[in-house]
Amino acid sequence: MNISINKCKCNFFNSNGDNDRSCQLCQKNDLELEKQEIQKNINRCWQCRKKIGLTGIKCRCNYYFCSSHRYPEEHKCKIDYKKINKDILRKNIIKCQFSKINKI
Repeated sequence: MNISINKCKCNFFNSNGDNDRSCQLCQKNDLELEKQEIQKNINRCWQCRKKIGLTGIKCRCNYYFCSSHRYPEEHKCKIDYKKINKDILRKNIIKCQFSKINKI
């Protein structure tokens, strides 16, 4: 019985024999990224279609927004900023371990 174990992008091991090396969650995320529409007119807000000109703000989801929809909560952004920032903090944290002070 040959069971191949593949390691996914999210460090999940799957044993279904697929060569794509991804779990169901990663496949779902990849499909969502492929389905994402492309904003053709960057001079208009993606949410309300208001003219923004040079004052448009580009989000990490690659869409341009007006000043009222620039926040992720306002335009229902699919990017999890909280998780991204937690990962950055986790990588950059420095653990301080002090040595014991010798008494004289």
